[in-house]
Amino acid sequence: MFYGLLEDFLFDDLYVTSYIGYMKKRNFEYTAGSLALNFIDTVSRREQEPIELLTSVSDFKVWLKGTELKIVNSFELSENELDFAKKLREAIYRIIKSTLTKSDLNPEDLKLLNKSAAMPTARPQLNNGVVIYHSKDPFRAIMSEIAEDAIVSISQSGSKKLRQCPDCKMIFKDNSRPQKRIWCSSSSGCGNRAKVRRHRSIKEK
Repeated sequence: MFYGLLEDFLFDDLYVTSYIGYMKKRNFEYTAGSLALNFIDTVSRREQEPIELLTSVSDFKVWLKGTELKIVNSFELSENELDFAKKLREAIYRIIKSTLTKSDLNPEDLKLLNKSAAMPTARPQLNNGVVIYHSKDPFRAIMSEIAEDAIVSISQSGSKKLRQCPDCKMIFKDNSRPQKRIWCSSSSGCGNRAKVRRHRSIKEK
């Protein structure tokens, strides 16, 4: 699927544009390897002391602007929509966690995921040589894109690339060619710290 950078919220009420790229925003990292996994990562340190990074609609907008999404509508987000987005995020997390542990999926989580994926997506159109995306309901289109990415991630082929960092417990997708990654690539530097510990252990011996 083609993704572009979510560049701006001040464009047109009905049209979206596309641009390939990535950007980092304060408090957010986009290093999990996929759209859905980056969304899950908006709760930091999940299995230690969870920190909710989407504390407001404004936070959600900031996160969206840093994603690979191709939607750039001028649209407002409500608190109810933020709540729905969080419910979908947590359902995706539990589904992916169950996939990693090979445990049964929660039927309600699966229902929400499939319902969200079935929402109308933005459709491509050509405007003066530029690909733009049309959506009458940008929020639902965003939820659909995230849900679709999650479904691809937990498919039989996609799930083979799922990993969980043994240190910070971040779930990520191993897109490397050998697919032998163990550590996340977050700024917390889990892999580097492990190397330092291993080096010190060898020296002490």
